[in-house]
Amino acid sequence: MVKKRRTALFGLVAASGVIGSPGLAAAMRDPDETLPATVYMAAQSTCQISFVHQTFSLPADQESMVAALRKLRKHWRALSISGPAQTPYKCIGGAIYLAQSSGFQTVQFKAQTEGR
Repeated sequence: MVKKRRTALFGLVAASGVIGSPGLAAAMRDPDETLPATVYMAAQSTCQISFVHQTFSLPADQESMVAALRKLRKHWRALSISGPAQTPYKCIGGAIYLAQSSGFQTVQFKAQTEGR
């Protein structure tokens, strides 16, 4: 019964236009699943973070990234960040900090290693 209500509420929210972009609407899943994100260094002082078909540059897009993560937090329990093993800590740490500031209590990081 609860599951039917949750599905009906999702349909109502999506139909009413509360969800701003099609990517955010498609990202609404079971709250037990983990939202995947990717972090990498784009330029000497710019980190790129991608999730749900959106890419944010830090520190320039910090506020918009937090706003998007807060919307997604309502539908996801955890965030899993992955990136190349050589990604600087300031990018990884910034992504983790912003995710926690957005309300995610569980944030994971997985380094992608090259060929083994």
